[in-house]
Amino acid sequence: AVVEHILSRAFRNYIKGPHWYNNFHDLLGDGIFNVDGSSWKEQRQVASYEFSRRSLREFMFEVFVEHAGHFREVLHRHCAAMTVLDMQELVARKALAEIQVFTQGVIQRRRQEQAESVSERSDLLSRFMSLYDAKGERSSKTDELLSDVIINFVLAGRDTTSNLLSWSFKCLAEHPHVEEKLAEEINAMYSGLGGAPISFDSIRKLPYLNAVLTEARAARSWLSTRPPPSCLMQLLNAERKSLLGDAKTKVLRLHPPVPQDFKIAVADDVLPDGTEIRRGEQVMYQVYVMGRSPKLWEDPLTFLPERHINDEGAFMQPNMYKFPVFQAGPRTCLGKEMAYLEAGILLATVLRDMTVELDGDPAQITYDNSLTLPIKGGLPMRVKYRRPSS
Repeated sequence: AVVEHILSRAFRNYIKGPHWYNNFHDLLGDGIFNVDGSSWKEQRQVASYEFSRRSLREFMFEVFVEHAGHFREVLHRHCAAMTVLDMQELVARKALAEIQVFTQGVIQRRRQEQAESVSERSDLLSRFMSLYDAKGERSSKTDELLSDVIINFVLAGRDTTSNLLSWSFKCLAEHPHVEEKLAEEINAMYSGLGGAPISFDSIRKLPYLNAVLTEARAARSWLSTRPPPSCLMQLLNAERKSLLGDAKTKVLRLHPPVPQDFKIAVADDVLPDGTEIRRGEQVMYQVYVMGRSPKLWEDPLTFLPERHINDEGAFMQPNMYKFPVFQAGPRTCLGKEMAYLEAGILLATVLRDMTVELDGDPAQITYDNSLTLPIKGGLPMRVKYRRPSS
């Protein structure tokens, strides 16, 4: 109820604020992830067209399939040579390459049909240019903002997607029965295609794949020698203490790419639990802690994709306020469906005929504490050809 209040019901009262803006301005500028109010609203409205299902189907799907094929070829070479690879570095390179294609595609599409006016084009950059043309704001400052727009989406896509895939491979290696079940679903899909290439609709109709990605986005190892960032929201403090008591020997759930978020109160408020918030105070919700809470999840320390499958065998998207990995409310991440699509295509391409194994002690795998949560020191793995099922 508290998270829903902050992110949705009282959305206008909780903003990123000047502290966030000033700290990240050199990196994010006036891009969508660093601003509030009318600037955020305009950018989100324009960008939403580029992340529509139509755009994903017509442009990004083919990019993801092509790069997944290249990725698979690299893994096949490691299979043949029986060498160790850094899976995190490999998926980071792939994510960056896809973002570069996305950015270049936006620019190239804008340059096509030179006689066509900018206002008649439908790519991301042209939409923003058209917006500022209409407002009479074309200037060098506008060009800086257009650069900020692209940088925001590049950074958001690269780090979060590579984190998702890295932790997914790590979880699958630690739970071979889950990997095997996922591989069965993937190969059933390919059999049903009858030799035809993977399609946009076929990859979206894999419930266990989506469940694994959802659970993997939520499951990570954490060592008590690396305490998580402090929690400022009162209702989570007691929960946090109870969950971290025996962390040396327990594998804890939840490794969201962005483990926490904070907002600044514009005006005095009272949270649903009775906590009084004063104007200018900072409130924080910890996705990292919420994912481990037995009040929110049954058996929270277990990696269990089946928790996201209903009785009919369909994938169930968790309540966004219980699982705010993609934010929630008006600021719900525009790239949510793209992230599932990109990661799903890669796993389906790799696990069709390969299996992954960790190289080294899994207990030594921990996170690198940063704005996002990558794996510290990389993810050494081995890949092997999958044995045909009998």
